[in-house]
Amino acid sequence: MERLSFLLKQAFALMDEATERELAQLSVNGREFAVLTLVDAEGAASQQRLAGRIGVDRTTMVALIDALEEKRLVTRRRDPNDRRAYIVEATPAGRKTLQRALKAVELAERQALAPLTASESTALKQALQRLAEAALARDAKQPDHD
Repeated sequence: MERLSFLLKQAFALMDEATERELAQLSVNGREFAVLTLVDAEGAASQQRLAGRIGVDRTTMVALIDALEEKRLVTRRRDPNDRRAYIVEATPAGRKTLQRALKAVELAERQALAPLTASESTALKQALQRLAEAALARDAKQPDHD
């Protein structure tokens, strides 16, 4: 039996490859998709908040927003409450691309999970959801060091 960490890495690689392949057809990558998903779910947000939510540094976030802005999928404006910060919002084209990307990701998930039965796929998703929720709860209990 392989180690869990190895199996998870292999499963992630399979899912990541399928997802990136499908998203590439829309001219976006996984991180850009993550930004669009967060902005859609949470509304306009600061670059700093988005960076923290998807786990990238500020420099990487600036590059992501630059790329999305160049594709006209988001707009960036100064935060009226903090002139040092920028607020990011999805454009109509960004929202349309996100809807198409969500369908592409669903297709990628079906492709990656094809070797599993429907009940195995459901059980896997439920187990991973519980692990993710536990991680979020643990992180919420950690004191901020900002």
